[in-house]
Amino acid sequence: MSNPANDRVGPRHKVLVADDDKAMLHAISVRLESLGYDVVQAEDAYQAYALALQERPDVLLLDVHLPAGDGFSIQKRLAQSDDFDPASVIYITGSVREDVEPVARDLEAHGVLFKPFCSADLAAAVRDAVGPRAPAG
Repeated sequence: MSNPANDRVGPRHKVLVADDDKAMLHAISVRLESLGYDVVQAEDAYQAYALALQERPDVLLLDVHLPAGDGFSIQKRLAQSDDFDPASVIYITGSVREDVEPVARDLEAHGVLFKPFCSADLAAAVRDAVGPRAPAG
C-alpha cells in the first residue's frame, strides 16, 4: 500500500480527466488534486479534445465511452498534433469489451484502468505516465 505523503508530486503536472459519470469524474479529480496534480475536467469527447488542445495536459485520463465520441477518437485526433505524446494517455473504462486493451496498445497509450479501480492504482498509473518528469516518491 502506498503512503500518500510519498505519492505527492513535485512541480505541478496537469491531468485532463474525461468521464461522463460525474461521480467518477469528481472522485478521480479529488484524488489527483490531493496528490498535487492540477486537474482539468471534461464530460464529453468534444470538450476533452478542445481542453487537451488548450490546456496541454501532461497526462490524459480518457473514458473509452463518452458522449460525442470516445477516448480512442480523441487520441487519434490529438495524434495529428506534432507535440502529442500517445504515452500520456491512460484509458479508463467499465467496459468488458475484449478489444479495449489491444486498441489502446495499438494507439501506443500508456495503459488502461478498468473500473472500479483503487486510488493507489490511479496514482501509480498517472505517476508512471508522467515518467521521468515526476520526482521519485
